Amino acid sequence: MTAVDTELQWLQCVRCDRRYAIGTYTFGCPSCFEAGRQGPLDFQVRLNDGVPASFQAAWDAGPQHNIWRYGDLLPAVDNPLSLDEGGTPLTLLDELSDELGLSVYVKNETMNPTWSFKDRHAAVNITMARQLGHTKVVASSTGNAGQAVAAYAALAGLRALIIGYPTSSELLRRVMQIHGANVVTMPKKEIGGMMRQLAEEHGWLPVGSSDPNPLASPYGVTGYKTIGYEIASALGKAPDTVLVPTGGGDSLYGVWRGLNDLRDMGLIDRLPRMVGCQTEATHPLLHALTRDSKEIEVQPEPDSLATSIIEGRCGVHALGAVYASGGTATAVTENELRQAIQRMASRGFFFESASLATIASLFRLHGEGYFRPGETVVCVITGSGVKWPDVINQVAPPAPHLEQPSIAALADVMEL
Repeated sequence: MTAVDTELQWLQCVRCDRRYAIGTYTFGCPSCFEAGRQGPLDFQVRLNDGVPASFQAAWDAGPQHNIWRYGDLLPAVDNPLSLDEGGTPLTLLDELSDELGLSVYVKNETMNPTWSFKDRHAAVNITMARQLGHTKVVASSTGNAGQAVAAYAALAGLRALIIGYPTSSELLRRVMQIHGANVVTMPKKEIGGMMRQLAEEHGWLPVGSSDPNPLASPYGVTGYKTIGYEIASALGKAPDTVLVPTGGGDSLYGVWRGLNDLRDMGLIDRLPRMVGCQTEATHPLLHALTRDSKEIEVQPEPDSLATSIIEGRCGVHALGAVYASGGTATAVTENELRQAIQRMASRGFFFESASLATIASLFRLHGEGYFRPGETVVCVITGSGVKWPDVINQVAPPAPHLEQPSIAALADVMEL
């Protein structure tokens, strides 16, 4: 497809600003792709004066399930798919807030139908795949995205292929198969080429990362805008800072775009700082920021507790959002992640370790004096810890077995 002028909805390259009609662009901006560079496409809606009536009604009602309530600012579709995703809790952490002198909230995306934020992405992405006439979708995933794609593809009646890494969650690979998806694993370095070949030669639509990696569907990223809508709606204002676990950067960018929508419509009067939370294992976003670079350099991808965000290359759209917001990025240690797991578990929450990069970063940045006293801070929690049994095995020992139960035997393994 060629670049065109559009009236109501269109795609626009975040790098070169070229506009395209709504359609399928497997490798992002065609112009940037031909030039050998990453060109993520951003979904845009032309807003007339004021707030669309149905969006205003959704805003006034507050966060509720089914993200298509915000359909005025999502792609126009005939039959949107939903498993009642969205409407997740925004929970004030009272004890932690008192400790840090802040108002600290967690946006708990584990409460989505497949227990992660990826349901928002898949609801829009798979709906658009079907709307555009595709019958087969393929995604690469450590777990969360693959489960969401498998679930929503099943709902849509589409075939799904999920390509995992050997280090991805075996539990989730089995769940994907129960949903009806085909699932295979292969070395991560081979996935981009495989997905490109599937797209070009066999008609599969990449709905996760493709080539260059990462380059996600602009429609899926639009689903993440609804996180921003819900945060501001629940607070009645924009927070001061939003911390987001960051691998490829789609969720960080999506939340930022959603908050921009609200500012443009006059529903909030300012924008927060965005913080991309990564690990010392690999942190391409922080690497770019510390060099004041507008480009992302590829970094190695060693093993980490935070498997879901171990991406050696972050998207330039996320980098641009951090710059535009006046935010920053972090790189936390494995020990800080373990401390965050225990800290939140002691308060009744069990989140995946990649999500807890936000809590670890909260403490890191607080110690560095990053936050103003009394600031409202939101940590986006993207997935449930129960999805990662291998991580659980690393941070918790097996429970003792009492072959001959007695009070004496129990006293040997715990304090009475």
